[in-house]
Amino acid sequence: MEKVEQFDSSVTSNSMTDHNSKSLTSFEADRSFTEFCDENSRLVEDIRESPSPTSPYGKNVALVQPNNHRRSDEPTELSFEKFPENHEEKLKRIKIENALDDSATTQDEWRKFAKSEYGLINDDLRRKVWPLLVGVDPTQVDPAPSLEQLNSHPEYNQVVLDVNRSLKRFPPGIPYEQRVALQDQLTVLILRVIIKYPHLKYYQGYHDVAITFLLVVGEEVAYHVMEILSTNHLVECMQETMEPTQRRLMFIYPLVRKESASLCDFLERSTVGTLFALPWYLTWFGHSLNSYRSVVRLYDYFLASEFLL
Repeated sequence: MEKVEQFDSSVTSNSMTDHNSKSLTSFEADRSFTEFCDENSRLVEDIRESPSPTSPYGKNVALVQPNNHRRSDEPTELSFEKFPENHEEKLKRIKIENALDDSATTQDEWRKFAKSEYGLINDDLRRKVWPLLVGVDPTQVDPAPSLEQLNSHPEYNQVVLDVNRSLKRFPPGIPYEQRVALQDQLTVLILRVIIKYPHLKYYQGYHDVAITFLLVVGEEVAYHVMEILSTNHLVECMQETMEPTQRRLMFIYPLVRKESASLCDFLERSTVGTLFALPWYLTWFGHSLNSYRSVVRLYDYFLASEFLL
């Protein structure tokens, strides 16, 4: 692995602090990203202390111990807490279900559902709508090869190491056998993409994106989703060097200045560069957030957005 060994050491500070080299005059979307993040106080739940909660598989652990000493390259432990559906969510769910029954529903309508308040509501709907957002037909998928057919790939050992470090991203209380099966599926999914597209380079954090799609849409559909994202949304992250990713992160400062000049001034004075945002960008926040609900809500928005977002 020459590209990204760890989030906190993969990019030099000199190359990451030239944040004035790019400018962004506007941030155009159906709704501003700030409005999206502020749409509902339940989007990012507070971390609350709890005395070692345990839960049988099928139950959702709501409370997560905060960890103020977590390294930037260490994944957070996900909370899979579910919330009761409110009245607005119920109405929107019914609209999405009706749209799924209507073959005339357009791509623009799916994007509006995904970007608007509450997103796609639940994983049952995401399982059906996420493939539609990226143009994948769930009935036309290629069967996955066995792990034994892929273990000769030069990136195999690195992928396995990263997948084995992803235990905190699986549902709590999941049986050992099922977790091992999911980890094997995740390894196969990743290797299939980089074998089919040898010009794309695996990077640490790619597995954080892949695991979210694996949990929601299943192995075979997740492969086709990742195949499309790897040649579009994630393509800059999968180059020989980090230079394209560094350039993209330079957009952070104009965006921050647009929303809060004082915060932007503080970041500039601190000379922190853009390294703090690297795991957010590489993993679509899947590495950094401790709420599964928030992660998949962000994925709704990102899948419905243009490549440059």
